Amino acid sequence: MVKIYGVDGCPYCEFIKPQVEGREDEYRYINVGENIRVFKEFMALRDNRPEFENDKAMGRAGVPAFLLEDGTITFNPYDVELERLEGYDKWFAGYQTASPYYPYKYAMWQYTSTGSINGVSGNIDINIAMKKLKK
Repeated sequence: MVKIYGVDGCPYCEFIKPQVEGREDEYRYINVGENIRVFKEFMALRDNRPEFENDKAMGRAGVPAFLLEDGTITFNPYDVELERLEGYDKWFAGYQTASPYYPYKYAMWQYTSTGSINGVSGNIDINIAMKKLKK
């Protein structure tokens, strides 16, 4: 069984959650904010596994995280065969300088979280739409 670590309020996690409902024999969604025991379990993984280093360096929580049956951790829903995701537009946050690799066709690419515009204090996200969006 694949364990999926997520938290309420995370848009990625909120997107994944309904994809695994009714599939409890394959996936177990674990809300890391549910209680202190679950939070500590997740933090032990996050603090001690190299898979989380990039997320920690970027100041991200590292969710959703998929713990596979063989003990490996991935952050990619494609790796856990969530093929039901194919019917939805994807928004991808990848802060590389070139077009990022992502196994799904995405409709929106957030290429920075440290952008700026006149009249707004602090950092802002900057995105590129890969298709015409509805108003």
